[in-house]
Amino acid sequence: MAPALPAQPSSSRPRRALLLLLLVLEAGALGWVGIRSVLAFGDKEVTLINMGLPMIRAAIRARRHRRQMAPAVLQAGLGGFMMRKAMEKAESAEDRTAWEAWRAKLMMNVGASLAESAGSDLEFRMDLGPVWMVTQAGKVHWKLGLHGSLAPLLNRTDGARVSWPQSLRYGTLAFQRERNADGTIGHRGALAYSNANNFITNDRGHHAGHELIHTFQYRRDVFLSPRLTRLWPGLADRLDEVWFDDTGWAVNWSAQCLWAKTTGANRDFEIPMEKEAYYLADHIQF
Repeated sequence: MAPALPAQPSSSRPRRALLLLLLVLEAGALGWVGIRSVLAFGDKEVTLINMGLPMIRAAIRARRHRRQMAPAVLQAGLGGFMMRKAMEKAESAEDRTAWEAWRAKLMMNVGASLAESAGSDLEFRMDLGPVWMVTQAGKVHWKLGLHGSLAPLLNRTDGARVSWPQSLRYGTLAFQRERNADGTIGHRGALAYSNANNFITNDRGHHAGHELIHTFQYRRDVFLSPRLTRLWPGLADRLDEVWFDDTGWAVNWSAQCLWAKTTGANRDFEIPMEKEAYYLADHIQF
């Protein structure tokens, strides 16, 4: 009789199967595999991303942690609803007071914390520039985000300078660049752009609402998108208590840009991240 192959640990197979299922669901909804539904984008797609996917994730997580599924799904739905409402508030932040922008940011972080904790122990996480406030077991921890710490350095080396008034107004690091002759900033013809949880505008702060929505997407992707420590579990062992893995936005954005490149789509307008921001901030329905 031929020797049998060694069996994989029984505990790892369900975990990998659940992770694979979640990846497929997220890939389909976010357009990673180029499904036809990504050609349209409106209220239904915004609801699916902000509420539908967190509820699916909560059901899977509750089952894995042997928690009641219905309360977890309801908690994720409430968190997703708050995230969506926060993004709607962000679109008008440029024309409102700093308090309104901070209200939107706080609502986003509360909603995201509810959604990402659904099916497990409740935790609160909030990004403040490169620093993350994380509550765990009744204690508050301060950590540096892997991406949130690198992004400001990249912006500085690229010629952008920090705007402290704008940063305090919006609750996230805001940078400014001088306008080109055609009114754009930077090297890619953009009127404004973002990088993780900070954004860059011209000297007048135009299009800040659109970019603030992108920073809220970053907060959502911290838990909704696969991050580096999920893709390479060995990396988690190398991170000490100082660092927090916030690379979900980078993984999601890179995957969507790869999809755009392979399908000939325009990454500045046609990837789901941009479609969501244009729909919410500029009322453009694709």
